[in-house]
Amino acid sequence: MMVRSNDKRFLTVGIYTLLLCMSIVILYPVVFAREGSFFIIGDNLHQSYTFLNKLSIALHKGYLPVWDANTFGGKNFRVNYRPASFIP
Repeated sequence: MMVRSNDKRFLTVGIYTLLLCMSIVILYPVVFAREGSFFIIGDNLHQSYTFLNKLSIALHKGYLPVWDANTFGGKNFRVNYRPASFIP
């Protein structure tokens, strides 16, 4: 069965309209209502603040923190992505 040109165009426009409507529904709270964020969900806000606080205290004292002894018995601080200590 051949699909006519008008039917293809109607199907394409319908799919794009559906995708646009779904995007608006999903992104409405973040983009339009400014009620939320994709990056501040749950513990991310609380953990990022403490890591940035630790980083700022260390920088004010004149050294770069390389080891975080307060998390799970210790881990490398500079590979932690939350404080972004070595990201330009």
